[in-house]
Amino acid sequence: MSAWSAGWRRLTRLWRPDTDADVEAELRFHFEQKVADLVARGLTPAGARTRAAAEFGDMDAVRTDLREIDGRIAQHRRRAEWWEGIVQDLGYVLRSLRRSPGFTLTVSLTFALGIGVNAALFSVLDRLYLRAPPGVGEPGRVRRVYQQYRDKSSPTLQVRSVFAPAEVRRLMSAAPSDIALAGYFVEKEQFGHGADGPNAVSTYVAGDYFGVLGVRPALGRFFAPDEYRFEGLDALAVIGHRLWMDRFGGTGDVLGKTVDIGSRRHTIIGVAPAGFLGVDLDATDLWLPLNAQGPWKGRQAAWYAGQRSYYVKVAMRVPVGDDGRTFQQAATSVFREARAVRDSAAIATFPPISEALDSGFGGKQLALATRLGGVAAIVLLIACANVANLMLARGMRRRREIAVRLALGVSRQRLVTQLLTESVVVALVAGAAAMLVAFWAATALRRGLLPDVSWGELAVNGRVALFAAGVALLSGLAAGLAPALQSSRPDITTALRGSAREGTYRRSRLRTGLLVAQAALSLVLIAAAGLLVKSLRGVESVDIGFASSQLLFASVGYDPELESHSTEIANQLPAIAERLRRVPGVEGVAFSSMSPMRGFSFVSLFVPGLDSVPRLNGMPPLFTTVSPDYFATSGIRVLSGRAFTDGDREGSEPVIVVSASMARTIWPGENPLGKCVSLEKREEVCRTVVGVVTDTHFGYIVERRSMAVYGPNEQAALKWKGTALTVRAKRGETRRVATLVRQALTESFGSWALPRVRTMSEVLDREL
Repeated sequence: MSAWSAGWRRLTRLWRPDTDADVEAELRFHFEQKVADLVARGLTPAGARTRAAAEFGDMDAVRTDLREIDGRIAQHRRRAEWWEGIVQDLGYVLRSLRRSPGFTLTVSLTFALGIGVNAALFSVLDRLYLRAPPGVGEPGRVRRVYQQYRDKSSPTLQVRSVFAPAEVRRLMSAAPSDIALAGYFVEKEQFGHGADGPNAVSTYVAGDYFGVLGVRPALGRFFAPDEYRFEGLDALAVIGHRLWMDRFGGTGDVLGKTVDIGSRRHTIIGVAPAGFLGVDLDATDLWLPLNAQGPWKGRQAAWYAGQRSYYVKVAMRVPVGDDGRTFQQAATSVFREARAVRDSAAIATFPPISEALDSGFGGKQLALATRLGGVAAIVLLIACANVANLMLARGMRRRREIAVRLALGVSRQRLVTQLLTESVVVALVAGAAAMLVAFWAATALRRGLLPDVSWGELAVNGRVALFAAGVALLSGLAAGLAPALQSSRPDITTALRGSAREGTYRRSRLRTGLLVAQAALSLVLIAAAGLLVKSLRGVESVDIGFASSQLLFASVGYDPELESHSTEIANQLPAIAERLRRVPGVEGVAFSSMSPMRGFSFVSLFVPGLDSVPRLNGMPPLFTTVSPDYFATSGIRVLSGRAFTDGDREGSEPVIVVSASMARTIWPGENPLGKCVSLEKREEVCRTVVGVVTDTHFGYIVERRSMAVYGPNEQAALKWKGTALTVRAKRGETRRVATLVRQALTESFGSWALPRVRTMSEVLDREL
């Protein structure tokens, strides 16, 4: 490169040094100095250049090394200048904010509200949907097992996440050797035999549950394959680490001790590791073999072959890099053969284990959570618009200062950076205050949205703090960008003269736009709040078919292996009901095989003249046996025909009562009274419909209609008799009567009994 071109390159530099030109100039200087020195020693100019070139060696390598050194020096210089500028900007911003405490406090509180609300919602959603359950090993390899299908009654995609034990057994048999499956379900029970024993959350498991989840015992061992088989009978238990510490003092001699769950006694064989609480939202206290689950204990042969009780969830572990597709076809075939849903296109799906609220039963909570997310985002937008307006007003007051700085040579880029730094600093400071808002709001959301969940950690943790910091940074940039750009373009002459007449119109349009945006978003929030209140009132006024404010339900837990206890309860219930009817405050007492809104059983129907009985909303009819006064006690109205009487007993005409939806579905446009229906098998005795009653809900406050069949409790041909009491109390007397019912049940049975009493309000409170 010639000296002329190198010089021009240096003269035409505009914003950064030319490293190549500097290297060439440096090499040329040293080369010429060497040549001059050799000539002074007596060498000819040509010989001096040849010798100098030989001594310098590979010039290209030297150029490369010098460029790298120069580049590192330039980069270090730029980084130092950048940090120096940041420190200067921060100092300037802090001094400026200190001079305006009112502005700083207002902006900080505004940001804290918007950031805190978003951090609170993230705290909830992070636990529910973004993180795998704590303690699960290699969670990326663990999946849940669902079935997706379409119901003819609804165009939306449905999800089934609970299965019959027989389906789970077939799934395990169909799985390839490199895929492991486990079935489980969660049940809340009581420790010990006393009525006032503490609550416990038990998880009943089948298959290598702990192996699928990648969990190792902290003490002892987990279940062996022959101990969790479906058809077994093993009263063993693995207790949670928290239970081990709280009830057994964390001592090593806990193995071999027993723990009473209701009326059942289990031997402890292991302790789960600290932090592992199961894979659902309820923190598990102990794990038991699924074959020891109470209501079916002692008659497993019918239980594990059954296909009508759907309550077992399934988890599976897949090989690295496999999402379960190799098993999808086989699992789909198992589900289609079971025909739990009538959709030939139904398929098996395997979502991540991180979905703590599954799609089948957590859809309502997910919908609510996403709507809350929208509300939180609107609150943040309003906060950002508010802060942007304050920044604009502050910029207008500082226009003379900004004009002076521009006149003194401060670049607009540097000025915008300083103004943005101001909003970001305020937002980050507000992030600390937002942690208090997040803690309060997240605690309220947890108690209001999912009150029964054991979260296992504080509402605010490191992940929430990191999220809040990110939101604060983005909010500071979003709120400060437009004001910074506007404030950096003042009319310098006008600003220095102290006049605000020129240049103000453009800024006022931006402020007006921000005010309009704030008002619009606020109206959206007000409208949403009004709709929420209206929706809540609508839910509270839903007619679920029962006298919900006056009802309470009672049952007695016992060891199902002891048939004498079951017989004793069934035999004594009529006398207990008669005694309770005389208790002050009691308006009625009845008993049934299932407590309303607490349990249900499906039944197969066969109607003469029909090849198949139509389903309503894809569901078969529900079946319950009841005492004659059940309808009057529970508040179910008889629309036509009659209710059961004391004459509907063994040896009399077999009869049933059906719900209005069932009458309309099976006999549209006809009178159902006198129609004939067989239960379970076509060749079974045909039962005459003697009454039609109003529809009731069986699981949720808001649900699709279902068909229901009621049979008289005293007709022995039916499979079971009622062991659940339904008591109707006078208004305002429900809780007092509940205490008296619990006392009566405790006095009527021995120490083996475990009375359970709940009011309908308690049943509905969580969903409300």
